[in-house]
Amino acid sequence: MSTALMRPSWRLGINNLAGRRGRTALLVAAVTFASALIVAVATAMYSVQTTVEGRILATLGAADARVVHLFNGRFDAALLETVRAWPQVESAIGRYSAAITLVRTDGRVDPDTELPLRLTPLAHGIDSDIEFAMRPIDLARGTTPRRPDEMLIDSYVARRMDWDVGDEAEVQRFGEPLRLRIVGVYNRPTLGAFQRPQVYVTRSTLEEVTERDGLLTDIAIDLRSGTDVEAFCRQHAPEVPEQLALEPAEMVRTGFDRRVYASRVMFILGALFAFLSCSFIIVIGMTTGVTERQRELAIIRCIGATRGQVFLSQMWVGLLVGAAGGAVGIPLGVGLAAILIHFFRELIPAGLQLSWLGIGLAAGGSIGAGLLGAVWPAFEASRVAPLKAFAVRAAPPRARTGWLMAGAAACLLVMQPVLFLPQSEQTRFWLYVTTALPLMQIGYFILAVPAFIVVARTFGPLLSRLLQLPGNLLTQSALAIPVRLGLTAGALMIGVAILVSTWTSTTSVLQDWLGKMTFADGFAFKRDGLTAKERQTIASLPFVEATCPIAYVPLRVMNHHLFGVQGIAPPNVICIGFEPDEFFRVNRVDWVAGTPEQAIPRLRRGEGVLVAEEFLTTKGLTVGDTLELGAGRVVHAYEIVGVVSAAGLDVATQMFGIRNVYNEHAMSCVFADFSVMSERFDNPDIFLMQMNIADSVTDDEAKFAMHERLPGVLFVSGRSIKKAIDEVGAAILAVQTTVAFAALVLACFAVGSVLVANVNSRRYEYGVLRAVGASKAHLAKLVLGEAMLLAGAAAIVGTFFGLHTAAVDVRFYRDLGGIVLQYRVPWTPMLVGWCVLLALTLLAAIPACIGLVRRTPRQLLATGRGGA
Repeated sequence: MSTALMRPSWRLGINNLAGRRGRTALLVAAVTFASALIVAVATAMYSVQTTVEGRILATLGAADARVVHLFNGRFDAALLETVRAWPQVESAIGRYSAAITLVRTDGRVDPDTELPLRLTPLAHGIDSDIEFAMRPIDLARGTTPRRPDEMLIDSYVARRMDWDVGDEAEVQRFGEPLRLRIVGVYNRPTLGAFQRPQVYVTRSTLEEVTERDGLLTDIAIDLRSGTDVEAFCRQHAPEVPEQLALEPAEMVRTGFDRRVYASRVMFILGALFAFLSCSFIIVIGMTTGVTERQRELAIIRCIGATRGQVFLSQMWVGLLVGAAGGAVGIPLGVGLAAILIHFFRELIPAGLQLSWLGIGLAAGGSIGAGLLGAVWPAFEASRVAPLKAFAVRAAPPRARTGWLMAGAAACLLVMQPVLFLPQSEQTRFWLYVTTALPLMQIGYFILAVPAFIVVARTFGPLLSRLLQLPGNLLTQSALAIPVRLGLTAGALMIGVAILVSTWTSTTSVLQDWLGKMTFADGFAFKRDGLTAKERQTIASLPFVEATCPIAYVPLRVMNHHLFGVQGIAPPNVICIGFEPDEFFRVNRVDWVAGTPEQAIPRLRRGEGVLVAEEFLTTKGLTVGDTLELGAGRVVHAYEIVGVVSAAGLDVATQMFGIRNVYNEHAMSCVFADFSVMSERFDNPDIFLMQMNIADSVTDDEAKFAMHERLPGVLFVSGRSIKKAIDEVGAAILAVQTTVAFAALVLACFAVGSVLVANVNSRRYEYGVLRAVGASKAHLAKLVLGEAMLLAGAAAIVGTFFGLHTAAVDVRFYRDLGGIVLQYRVPWTPMLVGWCVLLALTLLAAIPACIGLVRRTPRQLLATGRGGA
């Protein structure tokens, strides 16, 4: 590109921006707001991810490989000596982990509950001499446990129980309590609700407390220098039992990496959505500027400027607006993230970690939004014919404009059902998020123009009467610039669309799925399994009317990808092991397919499983189909012998934070006979006890009795699970509402810019109105009336856009999650959103009103018909 073309274009662009500093600032502010939000969110997310990753790496320590039970069980400690004998092994350590209950020896009471101060941490039974050589810890004070009566606690336990080095702790158990002396406190990054407190004791001590000898939960292996880890694992894998996995230690990151990938994909899509909205705002602002500068552009053409130079001048404007917004927004976003991370510094000990992905997206997105937003204004500017431009303000808007834009919008919106024609739900999902959704956003943006025309013609006369404006003045004024005001409504509608879409989808999930779940009165949970004595004690409690033991095994579905987006969602299900007679006596289970009479005998023989009804919905699997379930070398084929409701057990088990050895959650559940499951997957533990509890007993009374009689057992009532679900739902809706209102605020920059430009370009007309008797109030009400019509069009288009995307969401819940939802329109939040939209639009119109009413008729008329 020649310098002769570049330099004049650059000068024209600079002069354009300098001549309209106020509106330039509004456009730059819109890009700044979006880029700052992107950088702040990305940096905060990356800082949290770095903290979690650091904790995972600290857990691995110097380990190169590990031996774990694929089904969350325990294995014979004798395997440790076998591993140590392998020639490539430098050292190997075994660990046995279990939950224990600690109380203070002085009987201190918790002031919040008025119950004895008690904590149930995860205890690691270790061989102290070599454990911390391979897995170093940040020891704050004291030393590590070397004797059976010693214990090392983390900083959370120290704070919660008010303990320090030298204090004594009491371990509650069946029989006489065991006293341990605290010999050290270590620092551990705090991850909030996602983390359990931890302590270290010798392995012999933990075996004594749990009454289980000679067992391990994992082995960490440090290999000799130069050993190929994967080759080592392949060589020795046949030497460990098939229910165990010998694998690289980094496999523990699998679930974490999957979640990071999912969040990164969603973040990138959200950033593209935000910057596409920014480009709409820039289109509006710059198109308005081109319209204002028609005569100026004509003069420039008359004195020799080429179409290419005019086109490039507008592209320079877009580039500079985007670059300026990014230059301010990126450091602003980093600053906002720094403030947030400082506020939560105890939860994010890794501190501020810059996300170069977020910074790159913000920089590229800002410049891209500026250039994309400048293309149409640049094209319009380059088409200016010098002679016609001098009379452009006398040209009425073309009647066919609305029809043409309605047709263009329809062509874009019809692409969504077209892109849903492929049979694969995975293909449909990716086509939707990468192609259909952006096309829908552009389509509804364009549709706002004919919508504004309809709103102005329909509600303009009524609004004129309410504002006491003469005749059709408001309608004619609004329809004089339908494209400009319609596109502004298109920018405003994004916030309404987000609000309507998220509230529709989330409300449907809460009411039609989670809200309809029924839970047992209570659940007793123990991480390392309830012993027979503990189960008998639970059943003998006076308020417990019935019990049902529940086993849990995380399994992979080997022959189908059933739920979620492939590559993002884990291929896991929860296998619920139960004794059929007890289970169906305690639980009211709805049979969707199959019958108990035919299914139960086959369950007992290990020939089949029951599946949750989501299997039927998402893949059409039903009675007679086959599932291959297992992990590693242990895979068994089962026939589906019944389709049933899950009785809330899929959610209940997730509430206790049970995951597989890859730190992954499960997506749904299957049901199997306990004896068959425990034999085939080598896990005889009963993790949960369902309970029916007498109505006369409160949750607190049941919890107190359970903790007094059953050390290490966690009690959760069905009501508290329901409450937790409601709280999570409310938090999600609060975040989504905040995002929607932030989008409205962002769009208000466009509203303010357009209304100010509208007033400036029509000052002569307003001067004529003042000269023939209109008051300042009439002019202000005229501007506010246009803003109200604009808000009405935005509310209508945004609502339809939100309902459209919510309908797609409901379909994906069915196709990818197997969850059938009703389409619920959130009337109250929608009305609130409309009111907020109207209020913000009127607020954005105030600067234009103030600037207009301050001028005298002489000042307004002095600009002439050109508005110069």
